[in-house]
Amino acid sequence: MKTTPISSLDLTCPTSWTEVSDEQLRDIAEFSVLGRDVDYVKTLLLMKWNGLRVVSGKGFRTEKGLHWLRKGKLICRVSSKQLASAISVLDFLEQVPEIPIRLEQIDACSAVRADLRDTQFGEYLQIENLYQGFLVSNNPEALDRAAAILYPGLEKKLTEAERFIILLWLAGLKNLFARQFDELYRPAADTQPDEASSQHDIMLTQLRALTGGDVTKMQQVRETATWDALDELNEKAREARELKKMMKRK
Repeated sequence: MKTTPISSLDLTCPTSWTEVSDEQLRDIAEFSVLGRDVDYVKTLLLMKWNGLRVVSGKGFRTEKGLHWLRKGKLICRVSSKQLASAISVLDFLEQVPEIPIRLEQIDACSAVRADLRDTQFGEYLQIENLYQGFLVSNNPEALDRAAAILYPGLEKKLTEAERFIILLWLAGLKNLFARQFDELYRPAADTQPDEASSQHDIMLTQLRALTGGDVTKMQQVRETATWDALDELNEKAREARELKKMMKRK
C-alpha cells in the first residue's frame, strides 16, 4: 500500500480571525459548543476544511499515537506530534478576536456594521446592557435580544452556535473600543470589583454626560451615531483625567 507524507497533502486553514469566512465561522461555532477541548475542535476543523477522513479497517492498524488519514486518493499515517503541528495554525482560536467578527446574515436578516459605527447610541447601550447581563446571569435570552438589534428584523430563538458567534462579535467589539476609545474604557486603578457601578448606572452616567443634564436632549443623544457619541465621551473622560491630575499637583 502506497502512502504519502502529511506535508504533501497541501493543507490550508485560516491563520487569523480576519481570514475566517462566514461558513468557517459557523463551523467554528458548531464545533466549539460541543463541550470538547480546543485541540479536539481544531482537529475537527482541520479535517473538515481539508476533506480529511479517518481511515480504518483491514490493513490500517491503529497504533498508539498514530492515525491513518485520507484526502481524496491519498493516504497518510500521521503521528500525534505531526497532527499537533498541523493544527497549530489554528491557535488563534484560543484568543478573543481583536476586532468584531460576525455572520453577514442570520435567517436572511442582514447584520449591522460589525463595528457599530452607524448604530444609534441608544441601541448600542441596549446591546451593551444585554451583553453584560448575560455575563452575569448566563441567561441566553439576553443574547437573543441583542441579536434582534444586531440583525434588524430577526425574531427567532438563536441556536447555541449562533449565540457563540454573538458573544465573539461583542467580545471583539469590546477589544476594538478599548483601543479606539482608550480614555473611556481605561480601567480605574483604585476600583474594587465589588465597588464597580452597575451597568444601569454607567448607562445613565454616559447619557447625562452627553446631555449636560438636559433631559430634553435625551432622545437626540440616543439617536446619535455610536462612534460620534463614544468620541465625545472619550474626550470628556480625557479632560476629566487631566483635570484630576492638575488638582493633585496643587
